[in-house]
Formats: sequence, C-alpha cells, structure tokens
Amino acid sequence: MSARKALGYFLLLVFLTGYSVAVVSLADLLGLAGWGLQLLYYGTSGLVWIYPAVKILDWSHKADRRRL
Repeated sequence: MSARKALGYFLLLVFLTGYSVAVVSLADLLGLAGWGLQLLYYGTSGLVWIYPAVKILDWSHKADRRRL
C-alpha cells in the first residue's frame, strides 16, 4: 500500500469521525423537534458526506491511475 493511500484512508477516517460529531452536535444545538424534521436533517446529512469522501478517495488513488 502506498503512503498516499494510507494517508487518504487516515484522512477519510478523521473526516468521517469529525463530520459525525459535527452533525450530531448541530442537531442537538438546533433542538430538532418532530420525527419529520429529524428525518430530513439526518437524511440530508447522511448523503452530504459522500462528495468529500469521494474526493479524498480520488486523491488517494490518483497515483494508481497514472501507472495504468
């Protein structure tokens, strides 16, 4: 495993941990009442993390694509 991949996986782990804490903390701060609002908030938050995660993984696998 290359150093870039290892760093990418580490950054992904740190990002997802921080993102999860931020989402839950913001929900607590906003005091979301009602299951409908919570469903919308957590549903949206559950999809938003995908874009930055894909960017991190693309960056970490960039060296592999150059070798092909």
